[in-house]
Amino acid sequence: MSTKIYRLFLVGALALLAATRFLPALKAPLSTFGYDFGFYLYAISHANRLNSFTLYGFALGGYGNPLFFIFYHLHLPPEATLHVLMALLTLACGLVLYRLFDNKQYGLWAIILFALSIPQALIYHMFLLKNMIGLLLLLITLLVVMKKHYWWLLLTMPLILFFHRTTTIISLLVIGLWAGFALIKNKNYKLLMVTGLCLIAAIIVAYPWLQTIAQTFLAHPNGFVKEGILLPPNQLLMTMLPYLLLGAVGAYSYLQNKQHSIILILFFSTSLWIALGLPFYNRVVLYADLSLIILAAYGLANMSWKKSILPAVSIIALGLICYNAVMYQIDKTPLIEATGLQEIQDTSKAHPKAMILALDASSAPWLLGYTEGVRLAAPGLFEDRHSFTDWEKFWNGENQIEFLSSYPKPLLIYGKNTRIEEETNKCLKHISQNFYSFECPESK
Repeated sequence: MSTKIYRLFLVGALALLAATRFLPALKAPLSTFGYDFGFYLYAISHANRLNSFTLYGFALGGYGNPLFFIFYHLHLPPEATLHVLMALLTLACGLVLYRLFDNKQYGLWAIILFALSIPQALIYHMFLLKNMIGLLLLLITLLVVMKKHYWWLLLTMPLILFFHRTTTIISLLVIGLWAGFALIKNKNYKLLMVTGLCLIAAIIVAYPWLQTIAQTFLAHPNGFVKEGILLPPNQLLMTMLPYLLLGAVGAYSYLQNKQHSIILILFFSTSLWIALGLPFYNRVVLYADLSLIILAAYGLANMSWKKSILPAVSIIALGLICYNAVMYQIDKTPLIEATGLQEIQDTSKAHPKAMILALDASSAPWLLGYTEGVRLAAPGLFEDRHSFTDWEKFWNGENQIEFLSSYPKPLLIYGKNTRIEEETNKCLKHISQNFYSFECPESK
């Protein structure tokens, strides 16, 4: 097949990738689908000066970014800038996937499978910007290792550390295992010992940081914080099964052709992480899925379609992947209505300096991103004054008036999707579709 034809197919594959990410916009603005969008909108809208928030917010688990400082002073529209940035990062991931191997058929299959992957689509639609940047940098790291351009690791690894903690841990694990196996294979035990000692020293130096992470995640009472949010287990299994089938076929071909071990290391290390239920294992699914995409694409590109049962299995798996992708697009619904965003903006402008309290954390990002001139609180976020245990009691209907009275006045309540006792309800004045004013004579 000529180079011109391959380029046309490449454009078509990238168009498919773009379509799978933009299709939900036919139902509602993309900003209404992504839980994290409001956090990033706030970060980019307030990046007027360089500080710890804008310089290394990503590395600390926050949402600030030096790029946001540049975008802010270029007077770029915040919402549009975020959407364009995410789109460019997604297309860049597709192009790096395309370049991992010199086989162009592999490249086309990789982009197609990446486009149809539900976990990868969720990065876009949940607006996991840090994950997307981390994924791109991880792919570039895999590329430089596979092409043996090792000096580039001095650039890619610090960048990963700067932009995303989870990708940093996965990258260090994968690169460390690959380097260790390579040294053992070459019988370079002296360098292996030195590297091991350096690693132990690094862990000792980083122990306070690691201890902070452990306290933040392992000891947190909210399971979603420890496990990460992506897909329910039953849906995840149905989504990943066809990729596992294709990945197994690809792994067989991959081993036969003695390709670079780092992709298999990525798959097995992330799979073990998920199987052990280690912190944030739901988000680690994204990295396991990426390795399956690479292996599956390699298998499809090198498959003999004229013999054996493998082509039939692959066709069934591809059919399931397409079906799952179509159903995902059909079932995808926004987390908040566009009118709800306008309501948040209008209410905050009408009640300057008020305290707005969300009764569940799911509303918090949009309140942060679309309010102005007010104070905010939500379970475990912003100016929250209560422990998770206190919130559980509140949700169960205990001491609700006393609980709400602890917040500054005027107090607006956003959302009432929780159990409200009759006495508490008498103190709530309905001022818009989702907002209530807390006005209780007994409260101070």
